[in-house]
Amino acid sequence: EEVGVSHQDVNTIGNLTDLYVVASNYLVLPVVGVLDTPPGFVKDPHEVDEIIEVKLSDLMDERNNKSMDMKIMQGITIHSPYFDLNQKVVWGATAMILSELKLILQPYFSDKGIM
Repeated sequence: EEVGVSHQDVNTIGNLTDLYVVASNYLVLPVVGVLDTPPGFVKDPHEVDEIIEVKLSDLMDERNNKSMDMKIMQGITIHSPYFDLNQKVVWGATAMILSELKLILQPYFSDKGIM
């Protein structure tokens, strides 16, 4: 609902691992699903900063796995992995969720895309 897609339109495949996000004090349950038609995303400005549409082949491309130093709360700098997707830095909880999805999808991909 945060991105304008009704749960009734989504064919749920399954869940990923629960993830506790310390920064927000939320427990996130990632749900994976597919749609029969392309979604018409409409973000809830109170819940979503930005929607980044990404091809699965870009997610699976190892060249998009990178790391860099990032300043986080109270000026602390950490060296963190991230995904470089559509010239956007996707890190933190979102990157952790995408990493698990990527690991699950890996057997279904070849160098040429989905097998």
